[in-house]
Amino acid sequence: MNNKGFTLIELLISVVILGVISSLTYPAFVKLLNGSKVETSSSEAMLDKMNTLELIRLDLEHANYGIATDDATPPLTWTAATKTLAINSTINNTNQASIGWLLYNCGSAIASLSTSLVLDSREDSTNTCVSLLDIDRKFAILTRTTQTCPDKGVYTAFPVSNSSDPTCSAERYTTVSYTLSTGNTLSTCAQGTRNLLRAVGGAAGEPVLNCVADYDVRFELDINGDGTVDSVQSTPPGTTPQILSQVKNIELYVLMQASKKDPNLTSNENLFIDASLTLSKASVTEDPSKYRWKVVRISGKPMSR
Repeated sequence: MNNKGFTLIELLISVVILGVISSLTYPAFVKLLNGSKVETSSSEAMLDKMNTLELIRLDLEHANYGIATDDATPPLTWTAATKTLAINSTINNTNQASIGWLLYNCGSAIASLSTSLVLDSREDSTNTCVSLLDIDRKFAILTRTTQTCPDKGVYTAFPVSNSSDPTCSAERYTTVSYTLSTGNTLSTCAQGTRNLLRAVGGAAGEPVLNCVADYDVRFELDINGDGTVDSVQSTPPGTTPQILSQVKNIELYVLMQASKKDPNLTSNENLFIDASLTLSKASVTEDPSKYRWKVVRISGKPMSR
């Protein structure tokens, strides 16, 4: 049995061998680590984009929700000159207090709403401000759930939550607008591209999509009331009853940058959607052919409840 252990030379040789192995494997380890970071960052960016697209889709689907047929203000407008889509709804998808509805069966005008309640599907029961529509979907009253019925009858109530109307006395719905910003400060975006902003009420708006060159909207309509789409228009109908009954689908098309600048790339075409819609890169002030572009399509069928 040999109990002398390792000699100094043997230890030095072992250290040298370990050093050689480390020098060979370290670059691969660093590459693997950096690749993992890039993959994580890419996955997070993809998840953020998916959440954004889902928010836009929900806003399109909740267009006209809780809007009375006799409302004088059209609940859906598109202003081509400013690229602004305005959606009126009692639901603001980023405000839980506005989501849900209630059903009342009022026996008289003096009956309390609390005792006339049939169903409450609000997500936030602490919000007591509601807009009541009668059985013909005409506006009845903007009130609190703690107050009395407006009259005898069955009413559907929609919670309303607007920071600009804390007294629940004026605003019967929330306006969510999509428009383009005046510029874009992200260094990775082509010069002249902009942000797609989502604005609630009169707020300035928050960016939901970056590096946008152009966007447009199309409205699929059922004009004759047979249940099928028979017309695709660049603007919605002009009155509330027409919007509620005719708009079956809203298509939002966004032309946005899909890659960083590539000096070796050449791509000059605009994006042709159909005979009536071509998205343009005219706003881009540097050479747009050095970037890859894609069209993102978001579709929503308004519930118009």
